[in-house]
Amino acid sequence: LVLLAGLLFHLPFAVLVWAAISTFALLVWWTSVYVTAGESPLYALLTPIGALVVFYIFLRAIARGRRVAWKGREYFSSSVAEPASTLVPASRPSQNL
Repeated sequence: LVLLAGLLFHLPFAVLVWAAISTFALLVWWTSVYVTAGESPLYALLTPIGALVVFYIFLRAIARGRRVAWKGREYFSSSVAEPASTLVPASRPSQNL
């Protein structure tokens, strides 16, 4: 992502070098994982696309906020720091669980 941002914005050289080294290390890691698993090492080239997909999922989760819809029901959390067990359906009043 930083390398892509470097195409659009002026970033310090050190940041671009760090991003290039990190990306290269990630590609080497996934190449070794795929070779060890007996798969084509070319799958490692999809790693940056996977990173973009995860980044998109994170952004959507942040934008959605505390409301979650699942299986036709809506849930909300009274606090972001609370564990998932405190999620209650939006259709019924909040109760201490």
